[in-house]
Amino acid sequence: MLHKIGGQYGQKIKWYGTRTDRRISWQCYGDTYQEIYDYLMSAGVIDQIEDDPIDIARLAKVGLTLGDFEKKYEDELDKKDFYTVFDDIAKVPEITDEEIKEVILGERGNAYYQEFSLWDEEEKDYIED
Repeated sequence: MLHKIGGQYGQKIKWYGTRTDRRISWQCYGDTYQEIYDYLMSAGVIDQIEDDPIDIARLAKVGLTLGDFEKKYEDELDKKDFYTVFDDIAKVPEITDEEIKEVILGERGNAYYQEFSLWDEEEKDYIED
């Protein structure tokens, strides 16, 4: 059973994922990998059981785990919102759209098999990325 979870045909990026038993699959479209990620999160295809995978990837860029971050900024976290400390005090860098693509591919809890296709303007169709 195919679940269409966001976007529309003709946008720059198409994502397709399926469970290991291939009985359930998902498809969505977006103009950025961030947009695809947001659709997947809202549909529950990517589970945010405890921590946002993008936050984990951002911390990895500066060599920190979430535990390291919480320990290092313990005092600030007692007084301020997590993202205020994360963005304004620790200045954890954003990740690129390509890095968001890698985060999506790393999240295999529901959609173990995944593929991206990119819109080809000449062909007026998607080609595998």
